[in-house]
Amino acid sequence: KAFPDLFGGQPRTNKSPLKNYSKVVRSELLNVDRRFASDSSNLFFKCKVLVQKLIASKVQIVLRKNKKRNTTANDVANPAVLNKMIDNDQGYRMLHNVQNSPSYLAAMR
Repeated sequence: KAFPDLFGGQPRTNKSPLKNYSKVVRSELLNVDRRFASDSSNLFFKCKVLVQKLIASKVQIVLRKNKKRNTTANDVANPAVLNKMIDNDQGYRMLHNVQNSPSYLAAMR
């Protein structure tokens, strides 16, 4: 999604290509002129993207730590295999860093 009123119609130029997305968002929100922090649709969009990136990275880790050594794309596309992974509680544990997920709330108790 584009926010031309925030970026002035110019693409963002990253000074360091190794910056992760959360650091870019944090620096935009702490910007001196507060134009990024005052736009609620931009805030919700960035929050959604951050959670999606966090979940996607955790899914990749869960698949690497799977007990079955060679998981293929066909296995992941098979609903029976995915249900077995969920039954082994691998999908639940991967969300412990995502706020308001069941595993996060259980750890906070």
